[in-house]
This record gives sequence, structure tokens and C-alpha cells, in this order.
Amino acid sequence: MSLILKLIIPVALICSNSIAADRFDAIKKKLADADCSSFKFVSILSSSVFDTKDSSRGTAQIAHDGRYRISLGADIYVCDGKSTYSYSPSTNQLVIQRLDSGSAVNKEISFLTRLDEYYTTQPVKPNQQYKLTRRAGLTAGNIPDSMLIVLDAGRQHIERIDYVDVNDEPVSIVLTDQKLNIKCDDRTFEPAFPDSAETVKL
Repeated sequence: MSLILKLIIPVALICSNSIAADRFDAIKKKLADADCSSFKFVSILSSSVFDTKDSSRGTAQIAHDGRYRISLGADIYVCDGKSTYSYSPSTNQLVIQRLDSGSAVNKEISFLTRLDEYYTTQPVKPNQQYKLTRRAGLTAGNIPDSMLIVLDAGRQHIERIDYVDVNDEPVSIVLTDQKLNIKCDDRTFEPAFPDSAETVKL
């Protein structure tokens, strides 16, 4: 009996890893293939300096071609495929930056639809958690070097993304709603900001 168990357990582990990988692969494929994806999320920033946690609710619409519109609190981030726009109502400042690498994946959760393109995947807890590491030599803007992704197995969705930001502070993005393969409305990705905004071009 002990010999049978020794044979069964490794096979079971291999099978469970395979199923988990297939499940996450399926989720990533849905994200990558979607014409447009829509998300609602909560971004949680933990500060070790001030021992505080700040959370902001946000929404994101991401097109298959890399265009996006993201709101985080009152701030708005737009990519129309040619430039990125960051607008903060608190300062009434609009920052415009031309895309110089052909990559529009550089803000908040917009990299979600291209996970395999930018990251390698390693299971941490099969069917639950995966560590993603940024591919070597990648120049894709301001995206995390590594992330821990937690799956909602019941809904076949990503539930949470944990990473460390450029200031070495932990960030969690909790996805509260996801709609994949919705019809794109090009007007969503058009930059429309107040004429009174102070414009800074980088």
C-alpha cells in the first residue's frame, strides 16, 4: 500500500499543477483575446513610513490594442494609442507624454490583458496563487517587476494583485467586477479634459 501511495501522490501533484496552470492560462487567454475589457477595482497602498493604508476605488476600460481609460479616485489616465494623458482635478494639471516604444502598458491595471507578453508565471499555490516575474530586458513602462496574483477559482477570475511600487511600498489591487469581450467604444479612449487645465508635455 505504501508503494502505491508513493506512486499516486507525485502523479496527483503533477495533475493538480497542470489543472491549475490550465485554469490560469484560460483566464489569461480570455483577457488577451478580449476586444475590450472593463474592470472595477480597489487600489490599496500600505505605507511603512506612516504606518497607514490608503484605498481608492477605480475603474478601467482596456482595449485589445493597448488603449485604455482608467480612473483612480478623482484622477484620470488615458491612452489613445499615440500618447498617454494623466489628469488630476486637485491641481487641474494635465500631463501628456508621447509613446516612444510602441507600448501603452504603463498605468495601474492596464498590463492585465498582456500578462504572458510581459511576465513569466510560476505557481505558488496551485489553483490559487501565482507569482509573475517581469521578463528580462523588457521595456514596457511603469509596470511591476513582480506580482502575486490570487485567483477567484469559483468565478474563474483574478481576485487580487499584490506588488511593490517604485517606492518599495506594498500595493494590492482588488478586482471587484470584471466584464470581458465587451464592445469597444472609441470615444472612451479620446482625451477630453478641461480647457482650463495646466498642460505639461514630457
